[in-house]
Amino acid sequence: VTWLKDTAHVNVISTSLGWYNITPGDGTGFFENLVSQARAAGIVWVTAASNDREEHWGGAYSDSNANGIHNFSGTQEINFFGAGDGTAYAIPAGTLIQVFLRWDDWTNVNQDYDLYLVRWDGSSWTTIATGANSQNGSAGQTPTEHVAAVTSGSTTAYGFLIKRFSATRNVNFELFTPKVAHLDKVVYPRSLANLADAPDAITVSAVNGPSPYPQESYSSEGPTNGPGGTAT
Repeated sequence: VTWLKDTAHVNVISTSLGWYNITPGDGTGFFENLVSQARAAGIVWVTAASNDREEHWGGAYSDSNANGIHNFSGTQEINFFGAGDGTAYAIPAGTLIQVFLRWDDWTNVNQDYDLYLVRWDGSSWTTIATGANSQNGSAGQTPTEHVAAVTSGSTTAYGFLIKRFSATRNVNFELFTPKVAHLDKVVYPRSLANLADAPDAITVSAVNGPSPYPQESYSSEGPTNGPGGTAT
């Protein structure tokens, strides 16, 4: 970006890029500063909203039975990949699954939650990957977790859950599972990847023609998060 601004003197930057867990999603942080520098130099920055609308869940921590595991909806503790009607997709071996989780605690970083990727073995859910970074207020920590695994064995269902490790309040989560499949429990708003939330960028979603040009079901949408990653 520095080269484009100071050496090439371009008028427009167009990006089809997105990241996860780098900023709170409220338009502040690394990308906001980068885009603002370009805009101050008279450059128009256009970027993609991302394709995560059906692979995003967001909302406040909820634990109706007080067992320390988050409920995505009602008493459902495991959010799996599925059509949204309660049936799970059967995912074959060799599929990369990544789950990114962030929450609104970027100042103190002392609300500690953990992320688990699980696999259905025919009779129960078993853990295949864990994201358990420490969030105890120490320097350099972020309110984020990430899990990744390549599926193996027989074709079966996969999902994930969130556990409260040490927290004093119900944070707001934003969770992304890019390039896997539709989630059973999905939340469309706030499904923008990092960079798309930068206020000095023109963020573009995908529509389908002809008129009236409805939004493509996969194309991410706003609004951005509130201050520090809150939902409002």
